[in-house]
Amino acid sequence: GFLSDRIGRKTVMSSGLILMAIAIFLYPWAQVVFPTGLAEFFGSLIFYRLIFASGGSACTAMMTAIIGDYARGNTRARIAGCTGTAAGLGALLSVLILVRLPLLLSKTLLDQVGFKRPDIVFTYSITSAILVIAAVSSALLMAGSECQIRDELCLKDRVLTGFLAVKRPLIALAYLSGFVARADSIALNLFIGPWVENYLRKTGECPPQQSSLGPVVRCAAAKRLTSNLMGVSHLATLIGAPVFGILSDRLGPVKAVAVPSLIGVISFGILSSASEPKGVLIYIGMLLSGSADIGMIISSMALISSQSTPTQRGALSGVYSLFGAIGIIVTSKLGGFLFDNYGETTAFYIVSISSAILFILTVLTILMKVRLYQI
Repeated sequence: GFLSDRIGRKTVMSSGLILMAIAIFLYPWAQVVFPTGLAEFFGSLIFYRLIFASGGSACTAMMTAIIGDYARGNTRARIAGCTGTAAGLGALLSVLILVRLPLLLSKTLLDQVGFKRPDIVFTYSITSAILVIAAVSSALLMAGSECQIRDELCLKDRVLTGFLAVKRPLIALAYLSGFVARADSIALNLFIGPWVENYLRKTGECPPQQSSLGPVVRCAAAKRLTSNLMGVSHLATLIGAPVFGILSDRLGPVKAVAVPSLIGVISFGILSSASEPKGVLIYIGMLLSGSADIGMIISSMALISSQSTPTQRGALSGVYSLFGAIGIIVTSKLGGFLFDNYGETTAFYIVSISSAILFILTVLTILMKVRLYQI
């Protein structure tokens, strides 16, 4: 984020996509998962994942900054909604095609290749090629360096710009909404599958795990139920993206944050109080949680974009993404502890409580009539 204010969004975005492409291409060639020494580190999956994470964080920060660069007035949330729809279509491409690609590749053709698991290698290579195309497209189609900073601020001052902006109430609200947005996403993706797995093993619909030390083998019933639940959530995300984009533009970025945060309180409250991952109420909870997830992402991106000038937009977008990463870490670590020690659904309390705090702060901000800084 800070770097993009100096060298431009296009360079950072394209570089991030290239880093992701390199990492994904190298995944199947990893020698070990966890290295035991420095000699193994540069050939380990952990190292390749670090490369991917670096590229992914660059692209995440740039998505927020680019919305502010290209949109003006009351169109930011609408553009954020289009971005959310594109992300949903990308997820569908992954689930419907890329995940199934190894099975679709001709075994007759792959048997002639002289290395192990050519189906996996080809799948990751195709995914890498898609990212390279995206990087080239970004480099050719995005605007140039019109939003670059012309002063000589050092990196330290540039970093402080993003963190010191938290003194402004609306910036602080945007950072907190970024935390909640990513907490929503990781809670669904991380805990629904294990919850379903544990429940079906307890009821006998899935065979018991043979050894706690061995790999967890997902049974077909668990895969189907998890796929159905997550499918409802993804459908709500895909449909809700343009809806929340239009709604946010009409309500304004601050009031728009209150809507998905309230939905998050209700939806994750339903999930956290459920006794089993079945029934109409669970599907309603998944539908609402998907809506809360995409609504929070869009409204928070629109809010941070509306509060930043072109010369500091990258810095603020970077810190906004940092708060999102903190939301992922806190929810995954604390949620995992609660999941293991206090029940499978207790992890969802984290999102429900954080959404409630955000909703209260948003309402207070509205009542205090904090001035909205428009670019």
